[in-house]
Amino acid sequence: MSREYAQSTGVTRDRAGPAPSAPTTTRTQRIFLDCTRTRCDGLNTGIQRVVRNLVNQSSQAGRNLGLECTGAWFDPFRGFQPVPNLSPPQSQKNSNTRSGTGVRLVREVLGRAGCLDLSRRAIFELRQWRQATLRHWRHWSRQEIDWQPGDVLLLADQTFAWAFPWRDLDRLRRRGGRVGLVIYDMIPLLYPQFYETETLLSRDRWLRWWQQVREQVDFGITISRAVIDDVRRVDAALPPRASGTDLPLRSFVLGADLDGLDVRQPGPEPDWLETVFGGDSGPTGLMVGTISPRKNHSFTLDACEQVWRSGGDARLAIVGGVGWDSDRLVQRIRQHPELGRRLFWLERVGDQDLAHCYRRAAALVTPSLAEGFNLPIVEALHQRCPVWASDLPVHREVGGTYARYFPLETVDGLVDLWRRAAAGDNPRPRDFHWPDWNQSCQSLLQNVVEMVG
Repeated sequence: MSREYAQSTGVTRDRAGPAPSAPTTTRTQRIFLDCTRTRCDGLNTGIQRVVRNLVNQSSQAGRNLGLECTGAWFDPFRGFQPVPNLSPPQSQKNSNTRSGTGVRLVREVLGRAGCLDLSRRAIFELRQWRQATLRHWRHWSRQEIDWQPGDVLLLADQTFAWAFPWRDLDRLRRRGGRVGLVIYDMIPLLYPQFYETETLLSRDRWLRWWQQVREQVDFGITISRAVIDDVRRVDAALPPRASGTDLPLRSFVLGADLDGLDVRQPGPEPDWLETVFGGDSGPTGLMVGTISPRKNHSFTLDACEQVWRSGGDARLAIVGGVGWDSDRLVQRIRQHPELGRRLFWLERVGDQDLAHCYRRAAALVTPSLAEGFNLPIVEALHQRCPVWASDLPVHREVGGTYARYFPLETVDGLVDLWRRAAAGDNPRPRDFHWPDWNQSCQSLLQNVVEMVG
């Protein structure tokens, strides 16, 4: 990580370096991080991983900056309530849970019946109706957080695709509070083809959501400088905000440690690890993330098959559950003749075992078509795992000189990386330094303080 990048994002170059300086204020300022969706859904992918780590680090990181910080979630009956921490999701506690499979089956049945869009819309309308009917009760119950002047509610969780209680923020504003937004990406607006199938939301509906959001919040904090560029790119085609000014934006970086696991002592290795990463069938590439068109798993499998056809050695381990619009790929994997031999699919892996996967893999392979950050890149480098990434600006921003990049026009570049690894040309990163989640959270909070003045 360059010195200039560290200075621009408010994080230190070395994990053992000093924390950001405390804000120059004589009174305690309170910052609440919204975690409603993560607390209610209990998932462990993408945004949920980030939210859980930020909330769990917020109290300590806040104290380091002279702030009082905690999570907050919206209860339809009581309004916003404090959340000291978020427990590990169900998939972390029990890797054999079938809850995800059940949800997927229900979704498939509704989709075949042509009722998926209708059911989602009905749930959305029901949530809105419940919030509206309970708003009067929440006002008189006085059970929500007692907002004070200077308080900040940072919307760190998802605010789209569900009935977010925007009107309930009025009390916070009336008492002199501010509202900020963590912006993870602008992919639904720039690449709507990756989202329309899953969410059944057209680009126009995403655009209406964004126009509402940018009027409702006072500032935004992105997870990369590339996302700032994407926000400006989208906003350039929209009418100005009511204030007449652009949405104030800054960026910070996500943490590299897997839920605070000790890199030196990741725990005992599971029995299946040798089957997946051992043997003499060549270097094992590792893919981490939900199977979806944007993650581009088919590209990696195509590259593997090209290596196999030429008599070369390669193995592929896929870690992640089934996402959307991936039926053909899932069928291809499950019916593949190399499944269980040189191709492996691990649908549910906890962070302890994921650390082992990073340490044993020849490289993290990430051929994504679009990203806001791509957290597995820094997770892998933090565990001394090489990274082979598609040549995207955000990947170069995050991976820097520690990753190797390949174009997406053909699989030849990725095939070449596999062949070089088989020949011994695949060094592991030794001097990679990146903020942990505590430092990431401190950087986020420091940006909040500076942006609200």
